[in-house]
Amino acid sequence: MFLLESNVRKILKILLLLVLIFLFIILFFEIFRKHQDFLAIKQFGSQLNYSYTNYISRVSTQREKLYDFLIFLDNNDFKIIEFNYSYNYGLYAKVAKIMSASETITSKYSLTEITKVRIEDKYFLILEIKELN
Repeated sequence: MFLLESNVRKILKILLLLVLIFLFIILFFEIFRKHQDFLAIKQFGSQLNYSYTNYISRVSTQREKLYDFLIFLDNNDFKIIEFNYSYNYGLYAKVAKIMSASETITSKYSLTEITKVRIEDKYFLILEIKELN
């Protein structure tokens, strides 16, 4: 009887060791999988951070371009008829101005004269202003 109990204990001991080894293997693979998930989340977070900083820099650049354009329109006393801004095509405005014959306009933008009407000694101009790309 004692021998039989000893054999049962051996079998139970072996089964317990096999279960423990199996659980350690499962634990190892689960740790590896969790580490891979952590690295993926970390990479995704850094990608989001890069996208956000890139977005902030583009917005500030757009804001500066728009501010410079509106200051240019204000400094030259243009009256806005039509205004459009898109990220792909840039700034566009159709403006009106009353100016003397000797007055000239210098700008970093593309100016196209649409209409020029002479009223006494002054000219009424309608211009198309585009951002140079």
